[in-house]
Amino acid sequence: MKLSQIYSNNPRIFPPIEFNGVEDKDLSVVFARVKKPKDTHKDSHNLGKTLLVELIDFLLLKEISNLHFLSKQQILFADWVFYLELQNTKGLFITVRRTVKDPTKIAFKVHNKRLNVSAPSGNVHTEWDHTDVGLDRAMQLLDGHLGLDAIKPFSYRSGVGYFLRTQADYTQLFQLVKTSEAPDKDWKPYLARVFGLDADLVIKKYALDEEVAELKRKVDEIQLSLPHNVRTRNLNELRMDVSSRQQLLGETDGRLDRFKFAQEELRISKEVAEDLEAEDAELTERITNLDYDIAQMRASMQRSIMFDLSHIEKVFKDTQTYFSPQLTREYEELVQFNRTITTERAKFLRQQIKDLEKERADLATKKAEIDERRSQCYEILQEHDTFRKFKVLQKEQAVQRAEVEAKLLQIRKLQELLTAEQNHRAMYQERAKVIAEIEAEVAAGTEIQSKINNEFARMVNKVLSLSGRVYLRTNQNGNIEPEQTSDPYNVEAGQSSQGDGTTYKRLLCILFDLAVLKAYAKKHFFRFVYHDGILETMDDRKKIELLKLLKEFAEETGVQCIFSVIQSEMPVSQDGKRIEFSPDQIIRELSDDASRGRLFRMASF
Repeated sequence: MKLSQIYSNNPRIFPPIEFNGVEDKDLSVVFARVKKPKDTHKDSHNLGKTLLVELIDFLLLKEISNLHFLSKQQILFADWVFYLELQNTKGLFITVRRTVKDPTKIAFKVHNKRLNVSAPSGNVHTEWDHTDVGLDRAMQLLDGHLGLDAIKPFSYRSGVGYFLRTQADYTQLFQLVKTSEAPDKDWKPYLARVFGLDADLVIKKYALDEEVAELKRKVDEIQLSLPHNVRTRNLNELRMDVSSRQQLLGETDGRLDRFKFAQEELRISKEVAEDLEAEDAELTERITNLDYDIAQMRASMQRSIMFDLSHIEKVFKDTQTYFSPQLTREYEELVQFNRTITTERAKFLRQQIKDLEKERADLATKKAEIDERRSQCYEILQEHDTFRKFKVLQKEQAVQRAEVEAKLLQIRKLQELLTAEQNHRAMYQERAKVIAEIEAEVAAGTEIQSKINNEFARMVNKVLSLSGRVYLRTNQNGNIEPEQTSDPYNVEAGQSSQGDGTTYKRLLCILFDLAVLKAYAKKHFFRFVYHDGILETMDDRKKIELLKLLKEFAEETGVQCIFSVIQSEMPVSQDGKRIEFSPDQIIRELSDDASRGRLFRMASF
């Protein structure tokens, strides 16, 4: 994929730009020249160098925001139509047409030769293969025409940002400014594919992360709907409890139907004597123990360190014993250590107290229910009026049935919880399996990764005289982390901060892009790279080496090297003269010569 030319329906204001590197191997330079050096009100910045990158991205079907210059200047550009001619991997040309007024309706034309838009007749396509295509469908069509098989299953939009670097994209080698606030799943899978890893595995890992988190949320949600002391391990116990209660309820129903109370009263008497009294006693004991534990913890939290260093010093002085300053420091460190331990212990105790108080509240509620139940039983046993006794027993029957239903609901919830826990566990294990596969791939490395690394190391050495490398590792979450180093040869790798400066980061980003393009030079991949402000703030010696490298790189690979540069940033050679580009290499000259020198030959906007 190469950039052939960019033009518009207003060639007087925006003259066509024809990129080098399609039929030759020349550099393509957007050059900002200073024509009025004595005019202090002029400068060679803000002439439109970066706007050209944004315009190309617009014609590569970027979904633009309100911050894009065409959105902010929508009225000014209302009638404008822009065209971008591309060359695909088969040597065919594709022209993309996009208007500012209706940027979601795209037109395409596939043709065998470059269109001569600079001719006096102003050659422009009049017939189109596709018109009024929606943005998403247009991206799919363009992706198919470009044929970038080397990055499948990813679209050209996933990787084009690395080869259209603006000033803002030089802070990180691997992450562009447009993805700086995006989750890793939006950009790391593509990088994994570039480094030769199985991108589907990386995508699957991020999908499993979301599924595991969602299942854990469901487990927690179900657990919160149950009493805090009821867990799936209690499921069988609950089933047996319900079975016993249902049997007793059936017997109560039968006796009430026959109006026989003696056996029912015997059952109630036994329940009061054996079950309710025992359960109440157990609850009382547990509550008492909890009250004691809580009180002990509160008392423990109120204890402080009782140590007075001045008193110790006075004792030493009174006994005329030498008190070393070292002892003072050691005592102070000991006191500080104890304070730290005490603080952490207090934090732990507060959480323990909170948990115990919740448990006590639950036990107190249950005890109140037992007391009410016992009161009802005694009421039945002491009642002599037959009809009244019948009504009371009916009420007792309703209570029993409600208790059974409550227990059955708990069983259903626990069954649901058990299924959710099993699903969560299975998904967690599936994720662990995928992580293991990713780790194995990262550890083994790939052929294309070695090529990228070797080219990066060669270029870093050539331009910066440093030892550089790019590599992958996995982080604690099992996700890939691309890394780079650029260190002096006499320093342990990774220990230098040489690559942390803005200028070095810019250079490293440029060299990384070139290394990737070199590694993929014989594959169906991107065949162009645009770097905005390539020489800014750089040492002249590095500039010279970089320009040499770019020329050699373009000639060797046939990849288009497009970049913008300001005249004042051009390096001075050893003979004291500023290096110049040939006229053929400059595809657009900008200058401080009023509107004539801007990318759009109109008043500044």
